[in-house]
Amino acid sequence: VDRNPDARIVEVEIDARVAPVRINPSLTVQAWTYNGGIPGPVIRARVGDRLIVHFTNHLPQPTTIHWHGLRVPIQMDGVPEISQPEVVTGGSFTYDFIVPDAGTFWYHPHVMSAAQVGFGLYGALVVEDPSERVGVSDELTLVLSDIANEENGTLESPASAGTSVMDFGLSQL
Repeated sequence: VDRNPDARIVEVEIDARVAPVRINPSLTVQAWTYNGGIPGPVIRARVGDRLIVHFTNHLPQPTTIHWHGLRVPIQMDGVPEISQPEVVTGGSFTYDFIVPDAGTFWYHPHVMSAAQVGFGLYGALVVEDPSERVGVSDELTLVLSDIANEENGTLESPASAGTSVMDFGLSQL
């Protein structure tokens, strides 16, 4: 929900937290979510809009939001030790930037990325270019995932990815 009345400002709140998520009719898991769901909410903006995201972390470990594929100021890029500090448990951070590019992007963490994305942290960012007239009366954004779970219903450990865990810093698990 955009809480800013200015038509050129999109201002939303995103809360990272563990929440129950039904992944099929007979299975609910405790997943890592943005605003309680998987995927996180679709954020919609237009080229040139100011996007303000008030982010709060209620997860059991630090996290961030990275705006994948979108050209943003380095301080807003969500890459710990490079562009911003990790957002610790109970902490918050406000992402605030002008959206420069049209397209469909995704947002996700850059802290232990394979694990945190694998546990459910991702969402779509759709940026329209007002000068483009596509002429489509209806649009649907699909976000696909392959969440894996153990037989007892818990989420499968990202460490099961074999040697690729080293690529994502999962040796810390």
